[in-house]
Amino acid sequence: RLPKRLWTYRTHPNQKSSKSVISKRQRNKDRAYVRKKHKLPNYKNIKLSLILPISREVYLARLFDWIDNSNLDKRNIHLIILDHTGSDFVAKKIEDERGKWLTVRVKNIYLKRQIIANATRWDTIATIINYGLKMVTTPYFGILEDDTIPDDPDVFRKLLDTLTSSADIAMVQGVEVARGNNHVGAWDVVYRG
Repeated sequence: RLPKRLWTYRTHPNQKSSKSVISKRQRNKDRAYVRKKHKLPNYKNIKLSLILPISREVYLARLFDWIDNSNLDKRNIHLIILDHTGSDFVAKKIEDERGKWLTVRVKNIYLKRQIIANATRWDTIATIINYGLKMVTTPYFGILEDDTIPDDPDVFRKLLDTLTSSADIAMVQGVEVARGNNHVGAWDVVYRG
């Protein structure tokens, strides 16, 4: 993001719509020039979005400490925050992240929170993740839950390298060691190609 308007397109005074007089081709050339001049990334080349569902404040400081000390290339990642808390503390933390990432998008989700681990809670989690999936514009995405802190600062690069190593791989997943479960958390994987 740049803090000021870079150019304004003229519209014909007799036009009722705001359709630009300048051709789409010229607009694309102008945008390419501005990207090059300001050394902005080409969004079409960005591979990864990171979905971050936040349902509890208690883990947030620890989570963002891990993110700050990880090897994530934040300048080339779209961050998608799914805020399920409605908390001012979470809103402040989100504002602190703006400018560190390529983009930060936030979706506030107002659903009844389920505490007990059961099918209803899992359905709520899946609903929240689906909000994030609708916001993904990159070929790949990762999901980092607020209570699952990886011990490896390079975990997302390794997962992405594994995912892109073969056209036969559609999904990779890590599971937190010593979480109490020895299984990977995905229940069903559905191909919608």
